[in-house]
Amino acid sequence: MGKLSARWKAFLAKEKEKTKDMTFRQKVEYVFEYYKVEFFAVVLAVALVGALGYAIDNKTNTHILYVAVADTEATMEQSLQLGADFKKYIGNTRRKDKVTIDGSITVLGTNGDEITEFYQEHQKSLVLLASGIVDVYVCEKAYVDFLEDYEDLLPVSEALGEELCAKYADRIEDDRAILLSKGAAEACGITYEPVYLAFSRSVHYPEAARSFAQFLLEK
Repeated sequence: MGKLSARWKAFLAKEKEKTKDMTFRQKVEYVFEYYKVEFFAVVLAVALVGALGYAIDNKTNTHILYVAVADTEATMEQSLQLGADFKKYIGNTRRKDKVTIDGSITVLGTNGDEITEFYQEHQKSLVLLASGIVDVYVCEKAYVDFLEDYEDLLPVSEALGEELCAKYADRIEDDRAILLSKGAAEACGITYEPVYLAFSRSVHYPEAARSFAQFLLEK
């Protein structure tokens, strides 16, 4: 280590002598001209280390809830805040427990007559269905019908349980979906009415999904 340190110091002293009379811009041009290969190698190494760290960190995360919100006007920051507010509501402070609020879906294309006109929007919804990633949907009735057609509706009675079903009986429609209040809709960045919450059959953490429903029903 001593020899390596001495060689490094000697190298820096030599470079300092070479560039002592240069302007800042000339020094930058000099470094880029003579050490660009080394520079890009360092940048690449840093990028690779960062990407590897991100991949490892992401792999160890637990996605406790994935909510798909149809036709929301919420910004990304507002969606992130909604997820943070929910985690606070359930008292979850674990950084690696992730809540995703996805506002990329739309009711457009869910009607069979609109598939050709809104093909891309229809495909987005189908991709989410096929992936089985969604736990809860916040949407309008037409989207609930679409989910039922594709057999991705978990009965509300099964998702909420007997006690909560009795408490919110006036909000539950045909055991398919829960009617949400205007306050809940606004929290999700939705301006249309009526708004429903529906559970996916692929729900991963039933307790988290049930708690999210309570979180919105209390608004």
